[in-house]
Amino acid sequence: MEITTKKETLRTILSDYAGRRLYVNVNKARDWLKEQGLLYKPVSVKQVLNNLKRDGILYDAGRGWYATLSQPYSLNTEAISEQEKILARAFHLLPFSVWSNRQLISHYHHLPTHYVTFIYLESEALSTVRDYLLEEGFSVYMNPHATEVNKNFDIEKNPFVLRPRITEEPTDGHFATIEKILVDLFIEKDKLYLMDVWEYREIFRSVIGQFRVNMGALLRYSQRRKVKMALEELIKPFT
Repeated sequence: MEITTKKETLRTILSDYAGRRLYVNVNKARDWLKEQGLLYKPVSVKQVLNNLKRDGILYDAGRGWYATLSQPYSLNTEAISEQEKILARAFHLLPFSVWSNRQLISHYHHLPTHYVTFIYLESEALSTVRDYLLEEGFSVYMNPHATEVNKNFDIEKNPFVLRPRITEEPTDGHFATIEKILVDLFIEKDKLYLMDVWEYREIFRSVIGQFRVNMGALLRYSQRRKVKMALEELIKPFT
């Protein structure tokens, strides 16, 4: 089937393809067309998908990604606004990002009774921030690893957990984006025993299945954190 010069035909095919998915990746769409035995110019697929986005049929979901979900995820930052203000006032020149599992409360299947606030900042500032928060009366753990978690970690105190910053982490000012939170939580669920795999999977599916996220940013960050393959498996049913 020759469609290299039949853009309307390619548009119809890709529109139908996209309509059966929540997220569309340009490379996966090209591979799918090849599997169907359809001939096309590589640039045509991206052009047609961009046209579908222009016409309001698809929506931007990050570099190389599109979505049929029109509503972007709106992250609840009010849940951690006080924590952000405490740090911003005390360390107004210090780059940091903050998030908490409290921000995902509407996506939990089993509601947690205690919360952890994560702060990501430069390694050389970890001890300074820890000491300040301890003086202010907060429960704080500085980059805890397995041994300390097993012996001392007490989630009932709603602690702060300080971690070294990850380069190119997706943030909005001092607040982590939903993409960063989903990746970090995948890692922290095991490090701090926050939840099992099933609970995480339900949260992940609830977020990306109801609202549009930046899939490009999520996967780039997951690659930096070396969990990309695991998250790609979770994304598959939506693509």
